[in-house]
Amino acid sequence: MSVEEEAQSKLEKAHELKSLGNELFKAGKFNKARVKYATALAYTRGLPGREMKGGESMAQLAAQSQGGVKLSVELSEQLDDLDAIVKTNISTCFLKANKPSDALQAAREALEIKPSHWKAKLRVAEAKEKLRDFDSCLAALDDVSNHAEAAADSGAMTLVRKLRDLANKRIKEEASRQRKAFSNIFERARVEDTSLRTPSDTTK
Repeated sequence: MSVEEEAQSKLEKAHELKSLGNELFKAGKFNKARVKYATALAYTRGLPGREMKGGESMAQLAAQSQGGVKLSVELSEQLDDLDAIVKTNISTCFLKANKPSDALQAAREALEIKPSHWKAKLRVAEAKEKLRDFDSCLAALDDVSNHAEAAADSGAMTLVRKLRDLANKRIKEEASRQRKAFSNIFERARVEDTSLRTPSDTTK
């Protein structure tokens, strides 16, 4: 079996595992779905002839360099597309498990593979909102909105609007809390200053 044939076989197996992961995700079994997605990546990552992208290990890099082989452009693109999708799905699983830091890392790895992958950008926005990094959340949402395919997806745009409204609300709430905190500090300072004055300081 040639390197190209082996890579094609592993790609097909990875697609099967991704489909199993999707079924588990739909059933609400997010952790089990994530395991299937991770197993799918195990079939596609580190193949000889692939460029290192998306957080691969040194062992995988070593495997890629063996023999100086190079996969066809078409097959490499198919592998990259699948890896980016699977990484994004893993990010979604982490979000469902309320692990935004892990979700952010997985989404960033997907974007290392496919910088224009708008669903990964949307997962970045969701993770940033949960991490209370609202400015970065809004910036990511702007990137998603500027993507033609995302703009044509009504479900995606509904989520974008929801996240944007939530982020803006949280920014306003934080600004209000800060103003209140500063006001309280100044009021305490004024009261303390008044209490320290002697009668001669306060009367004429």
